[in-house]
Order: sequence, then C-alpha cells, then structure tokens
Amino acid sequence: LYHAFGKLKGAAVSGEKSPVYCSRLEQLHKEYPKASFILVWRDPVEVYRSVLKAGQTSRYFGRSGILSRMIYQQEQLIRQAARIEKNGARIFRVTYAAIVDQTELVCRNLSDFLGVPFDRRMLELSKADLSAIYPSPHHDYLRRGIIERRKYSEELVSPAVARKLGRF
Repeated sequence: LYHAFGKLKGAAVSGEKSPVYCSRLEQLHKEYPKASFILVWRDPVEVYRSVLKAGQTSRYFGRSGILSRMIYQQEQLIRQAARIEKNGARIFRVTYAAIVDQTELVCRNLSDFLGVPFDRRMLELSKADLSAIYPSPHHDYLRRGIIERRKYSEELVSPAVARKLGRF
C-alpha cells in the first residue's frame, strides 16, 4: 500500500511514521529485512507534554493509562532497536531537537542514509504534501508549515511526572 501511494506521489522512497511501531520493530524487521529504520528520539517530557495536549482533542491520546503505555513503548523502542541492529538492520537515529534545530543537516544526512539526492524543498514544510497526515486538531500546529518547537502556554506535565520521565 505504501509503495503504491508513494508511486502515485512520485516518491523514490516510501514508508510509515507512527509511534505505535515503537514496540513492533522486531516484527517489522523480520517481515521487511531490507527496510531502513529511522528512529526519532525525543525528550520523554516533551513527548508526554505533546501527548497530553493531543489528548485534549483526541480520544486516542486522552485514554487513561497513556503515560504507562508511552513509557512501555519507549522501553520497547530502546530494547528492540538494539536487537534489530545487532541482527543487521539499517538504522538512522536522530533527535527531535536536531530535526527542528538543524533541519538542513539532518535532511542531508538522512538523504545520504536513504541513498536519495538532497532537495532543498525538504526544508520547506509550508510546501510539503501533508495529505497523509490524519486531519486532527493536534496536527494543526504542523499544518502551519513552520519548522519549530511548539510552545505551550500552560504547564501540562506535573513536576513528579517530569522527574519520573527524566530518568530515561
């Protein structure tokens, strides 16, 4: 399906981006042994803040126990990434901060990793095809077309939870 969609868009590479795959890396590597994996590491406090904000308008992110699920998925991501890499998986690791703060460098390095030419249009979020992005209020910030961190007017993560997440 992703190859067909990508072909329609003229894409040289196709793939999927979803946080739920954090705990399925081994399954994906087994099913697609030649696949390349791009792992985005983000400060757990930032992730949880984003999840809480999304939970204000999304039932999926607003479910009870979301913090526990998030921690479990992060632990699985760490463990499974190490195992699939040991088994030969191609992995590109990048931090969310680098994507936002050093976008061009990250895009150039990622292009090299994927074996596709760098294109300056990769830096123009305002001209990106966002048709595959689920139309939900928590994606409105992305749809503005500006690459920058989201600033929250309210404190969403309690100090106790921030300390817990800081242990990661």
